[in-house]
Amino acid sequence: PSEIPGVIVVQIREPSMLVVYDTALNWKANILLGGDRRADSGHAIFHGNPDAPTATISCASCHPEGRDDGHVWQFADVGERRTQSLEGNVMDTAPFHWAGDMDEMSDLMSTVFVDRMRGLPQSPERVDALTSWLREVPRVGPSDVRDDDAILRGKAVFESEKAACSTCHVGDNFTDNTTVDVGTGEKLQVPSLVNVRNRAPFMHNGCAQSLHDRFDPACGGSKHGDISALSEADIDDLVAYMLSL
Repeated sequence: PSEIPGVIVVQIREPSMLVVYDTALNWKANILLGGDRRADSGHAIFHGNPDAPTATISCASCHPEGRDDGHVWQFADVGERRTQSLEGNVMDTAPFHWAGDMDEMSDLMSTVFVDRMRGLPQSPERVDALTSWLREVPRVGPSDVRDDDAILRGKAVFESEKAACSTCHVGDNFTDNTTVDVGTGEKLQVPSLVNVRNRAPFMHNGCAQSLHDRFDPACGGSKHGDISALSEADIDDLVAYMLSL
C-alpha cells in the first residue's frame, strides 16, 4: 500500500507493474516496471484458483509464499494435521505428507489438488512446472538471536548417543525421510528441522506450542528420541541448537 493519502498501489508480478487505485478502489493508472519476464506456470498453479467451479482455495491459501499458515487442521480421514512448510526444496524430503504416503508430486496433486481442493486434473507438464517452482522456494534466513555457547552444547547433545536426535534428523535437511512412530501411536514422516523455529506449533498435531513443549510426554516424550538421561539444562541447550538451524 502507498503512503500517499488517497492512493492505493498494488504491485503485480507478471507483467511487472504497479496498479494505482483511489481509496474507493477505482482504477487510476498502470505503471509498467519493465525488466525480465517473471511468468512461471508453477507459480500460477500454486497461487491461482484451481480452475474448477467447485474450487474456492489455492495451494497458497494454506502455504503462503510456499511456507505454512501455522494452523492445525482437522481432516475427516486422518485427524489433526499441522500445515507443513514447503520452503527449502521440499522435493528433497519425499515421500510427502505427515504419513509419508505419497512418493510423487503427481500423487499429491491427485489427492490434494483434485480430490481435496476440488481442482481440475493437471497435465504432466503442469505438474512438472509446479515441481520446478517448489524446488526454488527459498528458506528464511537464520535468526539474529544466538547464544553460541548454548548452541555448541546443544549440538553435542543433539548428536550424542543418549539423545540420538541425529539418528533420524540427519543430513542437510535434518531428516532421513523415513516414516516412524515417535510415541504418537501412528507412523509419521520425519520432518526437516531446518528453520523449525518458524513453524510453531510443532509436531503433526500442533501439540507443542514451543520446542520445550515437544519434550512433554503428551508430545512423545522419551519415545521421540531418548531424553530420559537429559537434564533441564541439556534440553535448554538442545532447544537453542534447534532454534539456530
